[in-house]
Amino acid sequence: MNNVRPFVLAAVLLLLFLSTQSDWQQDKNGLESRRNVSRTTGTEKEVVKEKIIVELSSTNQKLEEENNHLKAEIEILKVRFQHCTRNRTLEGPSPNASDSAGELPGNHTAE
Repeated sequence: MNNVRPFVLAAVLLLLFLSTQSDWQQDKNGLESRRNVSRTTGTEKEVVKEKIIVELSSTNQKLEEENNHLKAEIEILKVRFQHCTRNRTLEGPSPNASDSAGELPGNHTAE
């Protein structure tokens, strides 16, 4: 029986060693998978950030175009107003000034 004890002890130690080795491999694999998940999460965040930036850029571009259009409309209205005021000063005050005060050239209503 004395010859069997070292063999059993060696077998138990070998079994213990091999079982812990598989745990170490699983921990390494788990660590790698967690790293990959965090990389994927980081990559997904970057993709979302890029989408937001692109969307905001296109919205900003549309707003710039609309702003330029409105500025052009303001310039047209300024010219029309100056034309209207010049015509009034050249013609002098009309007897029906209260009737035509709100009218702009080209905005006559049919009666």
